[in-house]
Amino acid sequence: FKSLMDVMGATWEEIDAAVPTSANYYSDPVYPLPVASKIEQAVELLSQAERPLVYFGMGARNAHDELLELSSKLKLPLISTHPSKGSIADDFPAFLGSAGRVATKPAVEALSAADVIVWVGNDMPFASKLVNSHQKIIQIDVDAQKFGKRFADELSILADAKVALRALIDASPELPGTAFYRASLANKQNWEEWLATFANDSRTPLRVEPIFHLLNEVSKPDDVFLVDVGNINI
Repeated sequence: FKSLMDVMGATWEEIDAAVPTSANYYSDPVYPLPVASKIEQAVELLSQAERPLVYFGMGARNAHDELLELSSKLKLPLISTHPSKGSIADDFPAFLGSAGRVATKPAVEALSAADVIVWVGNDMPFASKLVNSHQKIIQIDVDAQKFGKRFADELSILADAKVALRALIDASPELPGTAFYRASLANKQNWEEWLATFANDSRTPLRVEPIFHLLNEVSKPDDVFLVDVGNINI
């Protein structure tokens, strides 16, 4: 066996492999703090809403605690984009799953029914297909160019998700759960009970649920699975 270099009669020559890097010049970005008056407007919108919820994306992946606390205090269902799924645990009662191209029934139904949406760290490319003109959007993002890009905002808050959500928590009174909130949680429970009926399904061709049921039984919390191409978003 001969290599291409042998065939060409060429020889290997050592080169200087030192590659300059700019890593030493990196510094964490400094984001603006949320404007207090806009936080007050957001609190008023959420307090008056009948069907409010939070739809978060990858920009809120570091705001785990704030998402849970805001949801618990204001009784807001939580929905994620698919890439941000895993930012909070699936078994958090108010987390309805993902909405968009890869979605759950309770998340899609809640998003379509909502009257006020806290749209945080989320640049969902199909957003215009998921919202309607009757919904009021409170958009939180560190990039002002995202405001109004996918839909018309009712309120735009330029700030980091973690900081802005903390400001909302601190400025908000604890709210009672609305009928929408209770229905969303019940819808999730109903959905999960329906999915559980397929755990021991033996039909042919094989469904995915029995496989994942077995994997969940044998896997440990810190196990990591590497998947090939195909239905990797299930």
